Amino acid sequence: MRTYERYWWWVKEKKQMALVLFMIVTLMLQLQMKGCVGCLETERMGLLQLKSYLKNGFEVEEEGMMKSWSHDDPSSDCCHWKRVKCSDATGGHVVHLSLNGLIPVNYEFKDQSLNLSLLHSFPQLQSLDFAFSHFSDLFDPINGHKSFQKLEKLRTLDFYYNRLNNSVFTFLSEARSLRTLNVSHNLLDGVFPPNVSIMTKLKTLDLSYNELSDASQIKGKSSSRNDTCGVAVLKDMPMLQELDLSDNRFTDLDRLGVLLPSSLHVLNLAKNQLSSIPKGYLEICALMNLRELNLRSNALTNLPYCLGNLSSIRTLDLSENQMNGDLSSFVSDLPSTLEYLSLFDNDFNGSFWFSSLANHTRLTVFKLSSNLGMIQAQAESSWLPPFQLKILKLKNFNLGSTIPSFLAHQHDLRFIHISYSQLKGPFPGWLVQNNTRLEAIRLNNNFLGVFNISYNDLSGEIPFKAHLMTFDEKSYRGNPHLCGRPTNKSCNLERASVSNRAKEEEEGDGVIDMVWFYWTCGAVYISTWLALFAFLCIDSRWSSEWFYHVDLVVHHLQRFKDGCN
Repeated sequence: MRTYERYWWWVKEKKQMALVLFMIVTLMLQLQMKGCVGCLETERMGLLQLKSYLKNGFEVEEEGMMKSWSHDDPSSDCCHWKRVKCSDATGGHVVHLSLNGLIPVNYEFKDQSLNLSLLHSFPQLQSLDFAFSHFSDLFDPINGHKSFQKLEKLRTLDFYYNRLNNSVFTFLSEARSLRTLNVSHNLLDGVFPPNVSIMTKLKTLDLSYNELSDASQIKGKSSSRNDTCGVAVLKDMPMLQELDLSDNRFTDLDRLGVLLPSSLHVLNLAKNQLSSIPKGYLEICALMNLRELNLRSNALTNLPYCLGNLSSIRTLDLSENQMNGDLSSFVSDLPSTLEYLSLFDNDFNGSFWFSSLANHTRLTVFKLSSNLGMIQAQAESSWLPPFQLKILKLKNFNLGSTIPSFLAHQHDLRFIHISYSQLKGPFPGWLVQNNTRLEAIRLNNNFLGVFNISYNDLSGEIPFKAHLMTFDEKSYRGNPHLCGRPTNKSCNLERASVSNRAKEEEEGDGVIDMVWFYWTCGAVYISTWLALFAFLCIDSRWSSEWFYHVDLVVHHLQRFKDGCN
């Protein structure tokens, strides 16, 4: 055999060997990756220590707490344990711990502390949930109140429904990386904790259902606006977007408004003790990014006119207050961007023109009622609304015996509730005919005498009680999915039929999705292999470099083998 022929034969043989070696190495790497991206032993032991601490501290039996966290099997992958999530992107580190609701409902309350040093075994932890855990305080015997500084990746922390007091912020304020913090339903009281301002990266803060208050509620404190305490610290949190202070004891909205960050999108002050707004109050109107404002269940009697300048607001809930005055004027001055407006259970009276909503072209939910007698609706037979409502709720509303005419132009209603409104005559069947996606309609405590909803493809159980008992089967015919005594069709059979259909559809969808998933994965896998094989078979500079390095590795391995022999 000539020299150059032997050379090309050698090259060809080396190429074949290189391709085989490439396949073997790739397969080994794939198998190795599946084994490597799993539970780290240090974190596995850390989880077992955490389990032991919680079990002993709360005196909970083994079977009742984290049963899958087992000491018995050393090869058990903790990433597959319940309440634990790992991430391949972090090399298999634990990134999420959901330890909420571990304590039995009948657990006898007693002080229980959380040892934060047990969390330091998880340096990549991003989310931690300790809701419903009955902790009364936090401690760290090694790092003290700076314990959370060890968890540099922590983004979400949930202590919902514990027994923590204000001292918890000594620790929480060191969690500088947090984006979301929930300390609702705890034992916080007094003025707003000032060290919260250190947490400048917070986007969502929930302190609802506590006993926080402003300075005017604290004995020995002045109630003047010049007091630099309480919610003043929130002004230093430029990234804060959602703030929930509902169900606390705040009384002075003026002091709150001037101290809130302009970055807020959602502000919830429901169920406090807020009363009237001082004359000249303008600060809340500076929240130009505000989208949701919830002031439900307070004692407010008015709002500033400048509220109409909030160009981003979508939701405004003023229900269960003492709002009064000219209702139509009040509504027309509200921001035109509103999609949700609730004035339910207030003290409005007098007349109301539905056309005062003419500027609210995006409105989908409207709720209105009075605690002081009837609101008198004005007749507006020619008015055409610029919006399409989904929910309409009216109570104590004198509609003049007929449904408001503007509803004839609504075609997307899902829920209608018109009660105590002196409606008379036949049931307005066109309401159902015009709104094919209607889910519920309530016209209780009126004086309707004729009821017919036949041929509307309605579904569900007919409430056979009170005045509905006077209507026969003819009022419901043409609705094959209605059930109940008037139709002589059992609702149990109907529910079983609907459940079976839903289950079959779900299973069918699941099979189709999995088939496509397997075909797609197979196609991608085969295509990748073919592309790599074709690339290496081409006699290019890159393939030559590849074969050269493979040959070099084989040569060194051969020399190493010869040296060992």
